Amino acid sequence: MEVAGLPHPPTLQTVIGRVVHSAVPRTGRLTTSSVMLNKLLSNIEWGAGQLPQRADRLPARDERLGWTGDAQIFARTASYNRDVGRFFHKYMIDVIDAQRPSGAFPDVAPDGGWMEFKNNNTELNWHAPDNGGWGDAGVIIPWTVYQVYGDRRMLESCYPAMVRWVEYLKANTVNLIRPGYSNYGDWLSIDADTPKDVLDTAYFAYSTSLLSKTAQRLAGKRTQEHMRICSRRSRRPSWRRSSMGRGASKATRRRSMCWPCG
Repeated sequence: MEVAGLPHPPTLQTVIGRVVHSAVPRTGRLTTSSVMLNKLLSNIEWGAGQLPQRADRLPARDERLGWTGDAQIFARTASYNRDVGRFFHKYMIDVIDAQRPSGAFPDVAPDGGWMEFKNNNTELNWHAPDNGGWGDAGVIIPWTVYQVYGDRRMLESCYPAMVRWVEYLKANTVNLIRPGYSNYGDWLSIDADTPKDVLDTAYFAYSTSLLSKTAQRLAGKRTQEHMRICSRRSRRPSWRRSSMGRGASKATRRRSMCWPCG
């Protein structure tokens, strides 16, 4: 925050801070006997304040974009603490609006010029047409909202776009292994470099599995069976053919086998 033009030095009472976020009523609370855990819970609750009209990621920086990867990671946590059903319904409208003709879901929604910036920035060298964990938000968020609120309307409105995403991923694999060209990878890893083909293939299998469950609830058994078979095939045999089976460290294997989850 910057204050300019005051006739005298500011005091603590000069500026009043107001918290602004979407109308997402609080629905859950948890207090423990641990001061540190309570502080962590408080930080998580304040993280919900990053939901003004989109799923902002970094309020303290200029990178205030609706990152899809952050939205899908936080969706379940947000739903425990606040009534975010309508918020994510609106957010998924933005995600689907930004879906590419190829079927690829975006990194950011609303786009806000990110794709143009990313593709034209020679320093970043980030030109991937999709990113595992980010694009998969187009499947994970509708399923999460359905699980939490039991609202089939989210699945019904998003189902065609979910199918396009999974079919896009399937078309851009080699023996159901994702090529690992994504930009971001295991973004929050500490002193590790999870192979991107491992991460992207894991998310491919996860999205396909969720789409199969969605089809089971909405569509015919034929569609559900097709997605179930594709999901099963994209798991262990393909997993072993990825970097996991080509000399990745034991720590990397353990971490990659545990994430994503849901």
